Amino acid sequence: MLMMSWFDDPHRGTRGLDLLGFGDPELDPMLKTFPDILAQQADDGVTFDAETLRVDRIREGVEYGGLRLRMVASISAPASTLRLTSVSAMHLCPMLDFPALRLRAYARETVVAD
Repeated sequence: MLMMSWFDDPHRGTRGLDLLGFGDPELDPMLKTFPDILAQQADDGVTFDAETLRVDRIREGVEYGGLRLRMVASISAPASTLRLTSVSAMHLCPMLDFPALRLRAYARETVVAD
């Protein structure tokens, strides 16, 4: 997604989506939160099967652990497995009456190297 915002002719570097979070990643909050996220409707032809959601720990034994989420996704075509990686988990609350959020992102070099 970052590469798409940086270049006029974006290219897809990986098969998954990497998210950067803050805090200790835990399985249960992800298993409770992501079905609601996956159920959001958009007029883009993409659907997610929340029943197939699986969460696994990754990068155990290093300073910054993380989680890998897998679920079946369809894009107006036969379904394929989508991988989503989060290097930590955090509780997100809607801030409808607050100023726009400031997004943090990886450095370009890190995105390209990954």
